[in-house]
Amino acid sequence: MHLSFVLLDRPYDVDGAAVLASYARLFPQHVRPLVASCDGSTGDLRWPDGRSTIIAIMPAPVPNGEADSAAALSLAALSSGGAPSAAHAAHLTVASLGDDATVESLLAHTRLVAACVDAYRAVAVYEGNAGATHPARFYVDVVTSVEVPVMVWTGVSVARPSAARIEFLTLGMETNVGVPDMLLSARTSEGNEPLLYLFDLLTYVLQRGVAIPEGNTVGRTAREKIPVRYVPSPIDPSRKVARVDLP
Repeated sequence: MHLSFVLLDRPYDVDGAAVLASYARLFPQHVRPLVASCDGSTGDLRWPDGRSTIIAIMPAPVPNGEADSAAALSLAALSSGGAPSAAHAAHLTVASLGDDATVESLLAHTRLVAACVDAYRAVAVYEGNAGATHPARFYVDVVTSVEVPVMVWTGVSVARPSAARIEFLTLGMETNVGVPDMLLSARTSEGNEPLLYLFDLLTYVLQRGVAIPEGNTVGRTAREKIPVRYVPSPIDPSRKVARVDLP
């Protein structure tokens, strides 16, 4: 199941027709679901292959401040120099049912979430599996402009093991699409370039459909050959992550 939380400034009735109108405008080239049922509190949208996406209104914030604190782990927070506010009074749960952790199913779900954001003029989107809350405009811009919108499928944790080095760890890739998260180490003097390369690597992995094997090399140029190593995650030692150390 894919699950997202669309953060709102106040409670609204669930309006499946409005969501699908936004979907059609944002993604005219993609197949969209149909409204199977909608009673104002819950909507059931059915895809052509029979899958369902359930949208439900919750007239309260996401519990325990989870969504608010997760704003700091969005790429949008790193690129803007601070976490934008995710203050909200209500939220929609958007749940696409099924047990397939595939890029195709996640893409369809993510487009529908973006349509909800557009239809309700949402505040932000909390992606629980990614541990990140993305600003509404950032979310829609990414999903409508990038073929594989990995930037909203993961959060990013940052560590600085020394004054000269910085590490970026992705969050949620294994849960979302079944591939290991990545840990990229780089020189702090390189600015945002290593972070952009990290997302290029993730996109490459998702397009291949399989993780990069241990010992295989990657690089930003034809001459750069950096081995990929699998190491325990610094935040969950029971899981392995793919580590790349840029020179």
